[in-house]
Amino acid sequence: MTNTEQMVEVAKDLTEALAPYVISGKGAKMELTSESISVIYHSLVGFTSRNEQPNVDMKLPFSVLQSLGEVS
Repeated sequence: MTNTEQMVEVAKDLTEALAPYVISGKGAKMELTSESISVIYHSLVGFTSRNEQPNVDMKLPFSVLQSLGEVS
């Protein structure tokens, strides 16, 4: 299994674990593994990069979007 495939599996597990808290609107205290923290971090970096760049075609690879953020 590749690193990306592993990250996708961890992301699916996190989604399942967090869904009840999102639905109920209640907070939660959770202990996270280093893999979970890494997936959350990379997801947030990707999300902010895609949403901070005006007029960027969403079909650009993530590495290009990240480079645009570093240049601006």
